[in-house]
Amino acid sequence: MSNFRDASRLSFNQSGERPTFTEIQTGAIQRIADATELMAKQHAQLVADAERQKRRAELAEQRETSTARSLVAMRGQVTKLRNRIAAVLASNPGMQDGQRLDALSNPGWELSQSNDPEVDPSQLWQVHRCSGGRNDREWDLIGAGATPREAIDAAMAQEPA
Repeated sequence: MSNFRDASRLSFNQSGERPTFTEIQTGAIQRIADATELMAKQHAQLVADAERQKRRAELAEQRETSTARSLVAMRGQVTKLRNRIAAVLASNPGMQDGQRLDALSNPGWELSQSNDPEVDPSQLWQVHRCSGGRNDREWDLIGAGATPREAIDAAMAQEPA
């Protein structure tokens, strides 16, 4: 038997052998079945796409929440460190501590304590100028001292604020 799907598409006005009514009916049913299968496949694809988008949205929301919490924690650490620096600076007399804190507010200036056990105690605190982008960050030493005050004063002497 020939393919009834193709035969059911033939026009009755064509010359040649005409399919029987049953053959036309069978071909039409097969075409309907093919179309239904195609719709089911497309529906399954739409459901999979919707599920994938839902997972992406959930992951994005989790990432956003995590980033927000991390940012809050980092802000707390910055405040804690600023208070600690202010307390250390307040323990020594000399130049106004407000001037030192203002100097530290220069863009790119960072005060840090060296973790190197071989560092000279007179160079324990260091002020660096940070430059560059995220992937090519550079730190240039611009002042060092035994205390945070001395390190900031050395940096201010080298580079006026």
